[in-house]
Amino acid sequence: MKRMLRSKTAWVLAGLAVVGAGILTLSSAAFVVRPFQFAIVTEFGEPVDIIVKPGLNWKVPFVQDVRYVDNRVRGWDDEALDIKTIELRTIDIVAFARWRISDPLLFYTRLREERRAHASMDSIVTAQIQSTVREHKLASIVRNEGRQFSKREEMNLTNLIAGYDECTDPKNLEIQAILAERREDTRAAEEAPALRSRIMRSIIDASNAPLRRDFGIEILDLHFKYLNYSKQVHAKMISAIEADRRKDIASYRKIGKACSGSIDRQREQRMGDIDGERDQTVREIEGRAVAEAIDIKARAFDQDPEFFAFLRTLEVYEDSLATGTRMVLSSDDPLLQLMQDPKQLAPVQRRGLPPVDVKGLLPKLLIDLPPSEPEPLPALPPAPSPAPPPTVP
Repeated sequence: MKRMLRSKTAWVLAGLAVVGAGILTLSSAAFVVRPFQFAIVTEFGEPVDIIVKPGLNWKVPFVQDVRYVDNRVRGWDDEALDIKTIELRTIDIVAFARWRISDPLLFYTRLREERRAHASMDSIVTAQIQSTVREHKLASIVRNEGRQFSKREEMNLTNLIAGYDECTDPKNLEIQAILAERREDTRAAEEAPALRSRIMRSIIDASNAPLRRDFGIEILDLHFKYLNYSKQVHAKMISAIEADRRKDIASYRKIGKACSGSIDRQREQRMGDIDGERDQTVREIEGRAVAEAIDIKARAFDQDPEFFAFLRTLEVYEDSLATGTRMVLSSDDPLLQLMQDPKQLAPVQRRGLPPVDVKGLLPKLLIDLPPSEPEPLPALPPAPSPAPPPTVP
């Protein structure tokens, strides 16, 4: 019995050992590739297979091994200081990129670690950024395509005078000259084309060629996270910006002054036109009045020439003779004819008036008024008392 029990126990242990060995063999032969991984099967350290699709896979147990590589998109940042542009402006740049593994086998054999990949990108991408920046102007690096600063500046100046018809007239040559001058200045500042997207694309293409060939990685996107003037030139650039803003202010003041002058000139011109129309109207009225007066005098002269001559003589006397005036005239002078004419010097006879019925007219002239009381006479002041005679000492 004891022998039978021992043999059964041995068989059970052997079976368990076989099952355990089979489970261990299966577990070492099977491996799972997840969606965010690449799997590289190695045999004695040398890669023999690459698995890029996720799922369950098999390998030779105890002989082959599996190395996993992350295939997700990862980030990279780098800082480049004191880079000079083509116009010798010193700037600092912080760039960021998104990259991934394009060739798992090449990445495994050359780099194997993300830290080494970043070191390779530091040497290749940073050098390419510096080389590209040195070939372009700062405005081209900063500005993207489709930005028209000159049109916006011209629009701002136009909006400043939009509410004044005197300034928006195309015939106003002074205003048009100022707008054209400002337009030329802005165009001169914008001689550098806006190439930011093209510059980024050129850096990516130039960097990906050696990265794919030598390390099995590629850059998907690249941008400047920070771009500014270096600290050494901050003061100079601030002064340049201030000068540019002062130039803008001068342009606004210049066009404002020109617009104000145009308004004043047109106002004075309109006032002159109004005054001219007024003076012309006054002269026309005065001319008609003088003509009418002459016509009246002419008609009066035609009706009684002697009376008209008499009036003119009196006017001459009135204008010529004044107090203290002395004149030496001959006795037959025409000016003395009126004085020598006995008919003119004769007393004027009083003409009788027709009788008037006073009794019948009086009631029509009387007005019922309340009886008025006589006003009292003001009291006389008391007579002053005589002064005492002076005493003789």
